[in-house]
Parts: sequence; C-alpha cells; structure tokens
Amino acid sequence: MTDHRAYPRRRVLKGAMISFNEGHSTLSCRVRDISETGCCVVTEGATNIPDTFQLYVELDGMIVDCEVTWRDDCQTGVRFVGTPSYSEPKRVQVVQAAVPEKPAKLRRKGARIIQASSLAPPQE
Repeated sequence: MTDHRAYPRRRVLKGAMISFNEGHSTLSCRVRDISETGCCVVTEGATNIPDTFQLYVELDGMIVDCEVTWRDDCQTGVRFVGTPSYSEPKRVQVVQAAVPEKPAKLRRKGARIIQASSLAPPQE
C-alpha cells in the first residue's frame, strides 16, 4: 500500500480535544499521525464525530478547524480547513533519561553464599 499524500505524515501520540456545537460539546481523543494538511484521530469506542469540528492538541497548543475525510471503527482521518493557530500550551511534555544513580546489584544485603558442594543430598 503506497501513500499518495502531498505532505508526509509524522507518527505521534498526543492527547487532543474535539470541540463542536460552538464549543458546547467536546470529545477527548488521541492524534496518531499528523502532517501540514491533516491528521488521524483515534477515539474510544464507536463515537460519532461530526463532519466538521475544531481540534485542540494540548502539547502543541494547536487549534485548527477540521473536516472528516474518512472514518473507521475508532479512527478518523481529517483534513485541516484553514491554517492552524497556536497558543501557549496548557501543559508541557518533559522527557528525561532514566539513569539510575547507582548501578543495580544482584545480591541482597546480608545474603549468604552457599557452596553447592556443602549441600548434603536428602536422606531417605
């Protein structure tokens, strides 16, 4: 299967909010991939997403009007209508390397090491 899009999509996993009905109704969702002209939105279960809505991506502070181009069970492909606007993100993603301060030891403190030769076979 080949991709015939004019702009390649980047794989992402970001929380987002779908807003419709003049902002009175919202649905939480996740953006799975995104390009300059559209994205793929994943919702929980069989949620009815309207044909046009506004998408707010929290980590980017991006707000854009969208139009549905295709639907699947839980995924929806959307095309951006107009240019996205950006505001100050409400939260920031901070990624830090998880490096332990001390290397892990495989022995417990105070554990005794018993030689196999000192173990007596079970008596019958």
